[in-house]
Amino acid sequence: MKIGKMLGVVLAGCMLLSTPVMAAEQQPDNVVVSDDVTITFEGTGKLQQMYENGDLDERIQDMMAEFEASDSKGSVARGPAAPVSYVGVIQVRSTQGDYENIPRNQYTTLVDHGGAEMYVVTQKNGEGRDYATYCNTQVKSIDSASLDFDNDRIVDGWLYLWDLSGMNESGQFTYKATSYNSPWNTMSTWINIK
Repeated sequence: MKIGKMLGVVLAGCMLLSTPVMAAEQQPDNVVVSDDVTITFEGTGKLQQMYENGDLDERIQDMMAEFEASDSKGSVARGPAAPVSYVGVIQVRSTQGDYENIPRNQYTTLVDHGGAEMYVVTQKNGEGRDYATYCNTQVKSIDSASLDFDNDRIVDGWLYLWDLSGMNESGQFTYKATSYNSPWNTMSTWINIK
């Protein structure tokens, strides 16, 4: 009887040791997961390329710090979407001016932009409808990236890439976002592009 029990224990141990270890969950090419943030890219791939080049690292860290300091942290998973709590222009890119990071409270580019391609990257903390204009003409977002800062599978913020190509004249870019739910607030920001 003791031999049977011992044989059972040995067989159980062998079965545990032979169980294959599951590999980490494979993510699609447009999803980046780190200890701090999950980013899901959608669109043309230009925004993802900027991220992979390290062009957005500093601003994503700033957004994460804003999220950590906000009241949105720890919200209930099935609750309403977080209202828009911040919007900002974080970068202007162009054929002529390369890329220029835009710090808070800078309302004019320091570099002369223009050329065949020109883009603006904006950020939004919270959820809402987005609208942008350049020289009073509505422009289109061609890329977006959702950001989940605490890896709880709830989107905490967004990056958008707006296409201003072919609009090479200097002018003002304006970005607005209106919350999907209470308090239905609208936040806006702008930058004068030289």
